[in-house]
Amino acid sequence: MQTFSPALYVNYFDKEFTILEDGTYYKNDNDKQSLYYQVKYHWMKHTWLGSDQRPILLWSGCSGVIKPLKLFQPEYDFIETCNEYGLSVYLYEPLSTYREGIANRYMDHTNYDQYESTEINLISARSYELDSITEWTRKYNIKDVHVFSCEYDIKKFYSQYYYDLNLYCRDIFVASDAITFNKIKQKYPTKKIHKKFWCGNWRYNAVRHLIMLYLASTKSFYQGNYSWYVYGGRGYVSGKLWFDLAVWEVTEPELARRIEIGEGVLNDVVPLSMDIQQPPMYDIAAPYGKNPPPVTSFSLSYQYAECFVAIVNESRFAQPTANFSEKILNAIRAYRPFILVAPPKTLLYLKSLGFKTFGEFWDETYDDELNHEQRLIKIFKVIDTIDSWSLAWCREFLIKMQPIFEHNIEVLSRLSKEAIIFD
Repeated sequence: MQTFSPALYVNYFDKEFTILEDGTYYKNDNDKQSLYYQVKYHWMKHTWLGSDQRPILLWSGCSGVIKPLKLFQPEYDFIETCNEYGLSVYLYEPLSTYREGIANRYMDHTNYDQYESTEINLISARSYELDSITEWTRKYNIKDVHVFSCEYDIKKFYSQYYYDLNLYCRDIFVASDAITFNKIKQKYPTKKIHKKFWCGNWRYNAVRHLIMLYLASTKSFYQGNYSWYVYGGRGYVSGKLWFDLAVWEVTEPELARRIEIGEGVLNDVVPLSMDIQQPPMYDIAAPYGKNPPPVTSFSLSYQYAECFVAIVNESRFAQPTANFSEKILNAIRAYRPFILVAPPKTLLYLKSLGFKTFGEFWDETYDDELNHEQRLIKIFKVIDTIDSWSLAWCREFLIKMQPIFEHNIEVLSRLSKEAIIFD
């Protein structure tokens, strides 16, 4: 995964530059860590982005309004070119969402609202990025605007309010990450597995915490590789969810018991890390951040190879639009099956891109569950299923899964070049 300081990349005909959040115009052909360099020398050359003939705006931020767009005062020829050929706006990160007129249920960071269910009042769905784009294009009377994001079904859920914009799912984040496939020359080690679960976590959120608490309650917990740095209990977690976790004591007493057991086990062993020699530990109620130093997932080949299945905790869960990131692509690169903790229909999104998943080995109907609490419960049941298997059985399944792994690697190898668009 590449991270950049938030910036707006601008490209039309012979002009190319970025605008930083303070309004500074920036272009440096020697700054390899900058958005400008990555787009100009990698994405425009090695992904489908280079085939877009419209003027391009590309925003790399994920924290609300697009500040550089408010500061961008386009020249007359830019506006005329946009109205003749159209304007393409690419969002590198998922939408920062909220709902108008409804109490929002943010997590530790306010990047997105947590919905109770995908069955929502569509007119209430909003995005700070789409607000910024609508305001700016109306201000300069730019009419033919095409917005591309990583949100599957974005048109269904957001076009009712943002009717000025043509909304599509076309993910430049995933396309740019897929370029790195060419740097991986061989499979991860194929030694016999001796652990069940792989579950890596970096940024804290409450759903990831629940998954770790539940894993800690399984018989196979100590047969696993994990990263987890937070010490704390269920009270804080419940306050960061879209539902009251305490209600499970009545509605789901066995789950509540398992979470309580997992809390004791997990707090006894944190911090857990796969690639940090002296991992930090954070108290869950601390006012400061709970994110360890960033690391590259490509260094985890040994840790993947020891385990049977990857529990992939994506950044988003309780929202209507599906999306995924490098997290699931890393499991694919590792030739490992995965359970995907993500918004509904994310497995469907992967399949629409050509990937195969593992529904013939365990129940993947959790992907169809629109009630986010119930989807989480269904994922717990899949974890229990695998927890009940012997390692010998898991090794046999890995052999049977080889054609799926090979197929998915082939799909990944062409993902950066295939300009698949969903509306």
